[in-house]
Amino acid sequence: MNLDNFLANIYFGSLDMEKFHSFQDLEEDEQTREITEKYKDLTERYPASHLEEKGTVPAELLEELKKIGFFGLNIPEEYGGVGLSIRQYLKVVEVLSGRDLALALISLAHLSIGCKGIVLFGTAAQKEKYLIPAATGEMIFSYALTEPKIGSDAKHIETWATLSDDGRYYILNGQKTYITNANYAGGLTVFAQQDRDKPGFMGAFIVETGWDGVKIGRDMEKMGLKASSTAAIKFKDVR
Repeated sequence: MNLDNFLANIYFGSLDMEKFHSFQDLEEDEQTREITEKYKDLTERYPASHLEEKGTVPAELLEELKKIGFFGLNIPEEYGGVGLSIRQYLKVVEVLSGRDLALALISLAHLSIGCKGIVLFGTAAQKEKYLIPAATGEMIFSYALTEPKIGSDAKHIETWATLSDDGRYYILNGQKTYITNANYAGGLTVFAQQDRDKPGFMGAFIVETGWDGVKIGRDMEKMGLKASSTAAIKFKDVR
């Protein structure tokens, strides 16, 4: 099935019923079954209600999650990831989110958006530097687009990246909010404007949370999903 054409045709008002009825659900294979069984075991030892009460994921549980490949599910094997296909990955996501969505969000934000840009568009050096620790969970990633005044209207975000006079680096200034994984993250994919005459002309920047000028706020109080870290981030002259 050419999924791109199938979805494009739906957008334009045409549903290919033959393709629609040809869809077959993916049964769990041995690889995905092993991951989901280990995850189920962990959620029984660390129940969702317990994590919600504490409002965070304890360090020992994060270590256990690293061991079962929780942070490298769809990262290519050449960088130490599990290398699941998109269908395998979604099958695992189905189980993860059904057992404990707050816990699942740590992996989902990390993999599906946090470091996904590096997987798709990173240079060889960037992939080598960041995907290897991302796959093991040593560097959890977050995705920083949303802002206090703008929300997720990407074209009008107010965070700026200005090229230094010598052209060696960018200087990042601005703030983000409602950022999932903020206080678990060691790395961020940050979106910033680059040309004041062209709103929406922006770049995605890899930023390490330990760099000078990066300040992560306290986790926001939420009605649920409390074990999932959600916080604001400020950037002051970050190089």
